[in-house]
Amino acid sequence: MLIAYSTYYFIQWSHTETILTKLEVVSENNQIDGDLPDWIQKASRLRVNHVTEMALQPDRRSQVSLFAAQSQFDPFAYFASKGFLTFSFSGRSLSETRITGDEAGKMLHLLFGKSHSYLDRLWRGHSLITTDIDSHIQIHPELRVSYTETTLSIYNENSSSHSWIGLGSWTSPPEEAIYTITVPPGSICTKLSLWINGEERPARLTFRTTARNAYKQIVGMERRDPSYVEWLDGNRLRLRVFPVTPENYRMVRIGIVSPLKAGNATVKGKETLSYERIRFEGPVSDFADQTVNVDLFSKAPIELSISGISLKEKVVSDSQVRQWTGSAGFKDWFFSFPATPPQGTILVSGVTYNVLPEQTELVQFEPDTIIVALNTSLSRAQWKNVVKKMYEFQIPIVILTNKWFQTNDLKKAERYLEECEIPAFNLFPLHFNKTLSTTKVLRGNRPLWVVTGENQSVPLGELRNSVHFSKMQTSAAERSESVKIAILNGKHSEYVASLIDLNQVVSVAENEKDILDILRNQQIRLPIEKEGIVSLPYAKLTLEKSNQTSIERPGSDLLVRMLIQRKIMKQLGKRFFDRDLENKDLVDLAQDAMVVSPVSTLIVLETPNDYKRFGIKANKSALGQSKLEAPGAVPEPGEWLLLVCITLGLIAYFKLRRKFA
Repeated sequence: MLIAYSTYYFIQWSHTETILTKLEVVSENNQIDGDLPDWIQKASRLRVNHVTEMALQPDRRSQVSLFAAQSQFDPFAYFASKGFLTFSFSGRSLSETRITGDEAGKMLHLLFGKSHSYLDRLWRGHSLITTDIDSHIQIHPELRVSYTETTLSIYNENSSSHSWIGLGSWTSPPEEAIYTITVPPGSICTKLSLWINGEERPARLTFRTTARNAYKQIVGMERRDPSYVEWLDGNRLRLRVFPVTPENYRMVRIGIVSPLKAGNATVKGKETLSYERIRFEGPVSDFADQTVNVDLFSKAPIELSISGISLKEKVVSDSQVRQWTGSAGFKDWFFSFPATPPQGTILVSGVTYNVLPEQTELVQFEPDTIIVALNTSLSRAQWKNVVKKMYEFQIPIVILTNKWFQTNDLKKAERYLEECEIPAFNLFPLHFNKTLSTTKVLRGNRPLWVVTGENQSVPLGELRNSVHFSKMQTSAAERSESVKIAILNGKHSEYVASLIDLNQVVSVAENEKDILDILRNQQIRLPIEKEGIVSLPYAKLTLEKSNQTSIERPGSDLLVRMLIQRKIMKQLGKRFFDRDLENKDLVDLAQDAMVVSPVSTLIVLETPNDYKRFGIKANKSALGQSKLEAPGAVPEPGEWLLLVCITLGLIAYFKLRRKFA
């Protein structure tokens, strides 16, 4: 049995190494992935299995560490990487492998969902563990928004691991804690604080490049206290904390605003809203204490439906809020509840907006081409069935794998779908009609892209510095409106999500029925965007300008922050392709909401002189950093009215009393 497995292992390893070291060549005129980075082209041909995963991991020597809490040693991978027992007797070496460590990390993320490999570290973090994850969640059902503050406790167990050989903490260097945080779509980071000398210090907001330079200088050269969090596309953030010294703890707190997800599932015949867990990938947290506190701000009789989490309701006297406390596991936990109608008002720059359900309108749309981007998230039979239905509308259809295929003959299309190699992922090129070899294929300017959301994907930013990215940049500059896409399975891959965030594409359908209705009726439904009306698509809300006076309510600032972030992303749009722009106007916008974005970052430094040295000012912010609401601190609208009546009554009473005194 061992011999058979060893033979299988080394055959797979040899196949992987051949792909990783072979030069990529564009062989056919109809190939469309030739402008993608080499590492993506290689990843598309790799077999997704344990052997491939280990071949892409860092060098085996870095995995063999007696004190590395995160190491996983595979003896077969070690021997294969050294060239032992392989059929070619030549293991992988740096001179042979064309991919870099950074590219291998991206391939691990693309193929296996590992976004925490090959991190750009200034200090090691092998001895760090996460001991506590404390999350305080506040839910505002009528505003369709949530706010989560999570406090992480990090411990360096280095010296205790070395004590048996007589080495103490004085020989052990400090370590750097790095977390990759995956957040629900549409989420924003609006708070960061770090404990320094027992005191919680809030972050300041600055340019992303300024924060990076300050962190590298202080951590790399001066070994003192900073922490910063930066935006990564694909619904991710990266948090860094330094130093965590041997046998000592560090505490950091981060605040994230997320839209509540509206689901098709129903509870007792009602639409549901759900809160999705924020995932932290970093120092080992297998044995961390994970506590959760939930505040739900609503007078409606709402009951939670929980999964993967244990919550117990607390008895509170406040009629405005209900509270739960409990603990969570490490799987994808969530809770949901029946939706209540959106309502209320918010104040934005002195202007009042009513909070309404998402307002949409029908818009004429007559696609002149249908582009179908295949991947393995649907079976071959499912693709054949969908494409067959689309041919009934007599619209030219182009089928994309890693090549393009076009025919007006349904029978030929079915034969192609039967024989073609369907890729695991499809980073479809929005510049397809701008490519010389395809200009005759796409004669029109109104294509409808039909795609599906796959598990294996990367955000647009990972393609930077490639020919593909450059062509996307040129194409984006020439477009006057977003490309229309239809998502057959309703799932947004990282690639699609990043394109939607940057307003490069707009989803007009999320299932097969809606797609066929669009082709039949030649109409699409889009959120209304015009003077006095703003859409928040992730929260499924519309904000409508109002003349009435806004009454402050818990959570209203969270929607304002989301509104500012949406404005930043819309204005960033085409600028995203050009890193040389300073984007000061967008950083000023971000300052008002204290929001982490592609151009702005939150950073904590140790002393005022550090901030001064790097030009990071404590600029005035309209909203400041987000914070937890104190339940019961803000009266309800009816209570406000009562207080106003009482106040007016007292004024009238004392005036009359003085008059007749």
